[in-house]
Amino acid sequence: VINNTKKMTGISLETDMQLKVVNPWLNSADTIKEIKDRRQPVDYHTIAAEARVLFLAENHSNHAIRQHLVRHAPDLRKAGITHYAIEADEAGNVTFEKLGGNEPVDLSRVDVGPGRADHEEAIKAISAQGIAVRAIDVDKRSSLSGEDREVRLEENINRLLQEDSNNKVAVLIGRVHTSRNTDMPEGIPSVGKRLMKAGVPTTNVIFTGGESRIPKVITDAAVGAALANQEFMLDFRSYANLKHVPFGEGEADWVIHLPQQNTPSDNNWTLVDHRGEQHLHTSQLWW
Repeated sequence: VINNTKKMTGISLETDMQLKVVNPWLNSADTIKEIKDRRQPVDYHTIAAEARVLFLAENHSNHAIRQHLVRHAPDLRKAGITHYAIEADEAGNVTFEKLGGNEPVDLSRVDVGPGRADHEEAIKAISAQGIAVRAIDVDKRSSLSGEDREVRLEENINRLLQEDSNNKVAVLIGRVHTSRNTDMPEGIPSVGKRLMKAGVPTTNVIFTGGESRIPKVITDAAVGAALANQEFMLDFRSYANLKHVPFGEGEADWVIHLPQQNTPSDNNWTLVDHRGEQHLHTSQLWW
């Protein structure tokens, strides 16, 4: 059974032994210890230190992400963020440019992203910190191709960077657009990959927890460590060259765990080998 499992996963016994020495994400006991030992309070100054573009890679259905941004809006400003770019129709910039002025701004008729109430709350909270809000996406009803869309996203982010050499842009966008190693459907490079190729300093933050249990490698371990209701960040840069890590090799620089809103009973939680045959390529577990 062991030999068949190694053969099916493509992992030799020698490689398996090497990975176990350096990779804490291969079984739950090591993962729990790694999270306990390496978790840090969320600090956007540390996260954004080297970046001109800070990708906040989100799951659109996880409302806890936008709630987190509302709470941390002052921290984004302290971290030097000058612009908050959102996955919304760029036509809305006529309205967004009025934010921060003396007159109230009605956002009810403007595309504020792949949602409504919580996206609008995040926009208002971040704008209140003096951070400019800009929409960088195309009209989803247009006939532009996926390639055209990624090009437009890149152009709009670059435009903000070129306005001032001190500009630092936080981009709230779906995680597929931030991928460094995996192209989008039809082989289209993501805007994240394009900016990195162009030499733009970027940092990828990926969220887990909140209303999402993905990847279960992290959320299950947080439950096992009695940290499911805690907000913390994990520095993933040291895992950049490791295979079989949450989200994929080199995709995340930082992972922010949000307090889980739906967690299994501790009595039902059991340790599992996350590299077992049935789990290694399970999307909910790893990605």
